[in-house]
Amino acid sequence: MPLTIKTLLSSTPGAQPEHRDPGLLTQRYAAPAVRPGAVSLARKGCEAKAVPDVRQERTAKHAVRPKAQAEAPLATVNKGSTRRKKTSIRRPHVQENPTPVLDARQNLPEATVRESRWAADVWKELKSSHMEELLDHLAFLTESSRRDEGSVGAFRTSISASTLAAIDIGFEAATDLDQRIDKWQDDPKRTSMKLCELVLATTYRNGKEIDFKALIDGLQNYIIATDPDHDRSARQRTFFTDRGRVTLKPGKRRNGSDRSKHAGIADSDNRPPSLDNVFAHKLRHFKGYTARDPKSGTARAFSRSGTPFIGGASGTIDGLLLLTSRGSLLESPDIEDKEAMICRHERLICLYSTMMINCGHHSLMECLLPAQAYGYFKNMPDPLKDGYPQAVEYLKAHFDSLGIGTKRLVS
Repeated sequence: MPLTIKTLLSSTPGAQPEHRDPGLLTQRYAAPAVRPGAVSLARKGCEAKAVPDVRQERTAKHAVRPKAQAEAPLATVNKGSTRRKKTSIRRPHVQENPTPVLDARQNLPEATVRESRWAADVWKELKSSHMEELLDHLAFLTESSRRDEGSVGAFRTSISASTLAAIDIGFEAATDLDQRIDKWQDDPKRTSMKLCELVLATTYRNGKEIDFKALIDGLQNYIIATDPDHDRSARQRTFFTDRGRVTLKPGKRRNGSDRSKHAGIADSDNRPPSLDNVFAHKLRHFKGYTARDPKSGTARAFSRSGTPFIGGASGTIDGLLLLTSRGSLLESPDIEDKEAMICRHERLICLYSTMMINCGHHSLMECLLPAQAYGYFKNMPDPLKDGYPQAVEYLKAHFDSLGIGTKRLVS
């Protein structure tokens, strides 16, 4: 009688074949639940083997876990569990108002670069009519100096020694400037940028610094010493009473910042190549001699508004306007002439301001704030109160009306 699973399972304890161990067979075959027809017949000399039910395995493999178990939080997973823990993706934290990156002088690099490139372009593309206006005004300054030199003798005894020394240096600077301009006009290869360099160059003579600033300082001192009643209300503005700057000692100055051939007010890390070696000779850059005073309210106002701070409000521009108002040109009774004169003066202020920027002395707003005190650019928003971008936006349209290009100023 052949041995089958059926005969093994249906046999009673006393009827087991002699060659089979009933305990072993019960242990081996009684436990599994076998589907009828899923068991193969045992071959001769072999044991019976169960054929797995593939459909049951597939169903069990793809069975969906209960929702409570599938969505259980990580905190409820047992320590001994082999389930892979979920890992969260760390995303970079983005600030809504990130802190702006500032340059070596705590200015916004894009602002100082924009002003520097614009100032250089104004001089590279200077119109011949604007050049004539500037040369006429420079001639007015040197002639004023010669006139003052002829009459200063009557006041020498009443002027302090320091003020008199500044006036005398101004006389020398006027003579020196006349000679430079004559030399430039005789040069067949003259350029407008070369004129800018000659006007701002410094001559060292007998321990004295003779330059354009010395000329303006001398003329100012003469007016103040000989006409005490002359209106000096502009100097009472906060940006003059609190200049916001400190003078750096020689050991504290940034290397190469006080004298260079480069143009503009941008620091060396941000200066574009187009501003490198613009001048043939090294010029003094006031930005290398001063720094922002952290205790100054004016300096903080520049910082809050994003207005570039280089040397504080320009005393040179103030002096130029003091000399210009000396002729009472703004008091012309003819309204049309007055408006035309204001436009001419504002154009000159713009050209002198770009000179100050090119030579690293001042930023644009440091030149125009003193001009506002004299009634110029009266509709310009106050950069320190209303915001630097608002002031620049106004100047774009206003400078265009004066014939001064502003592409670099706003781009």
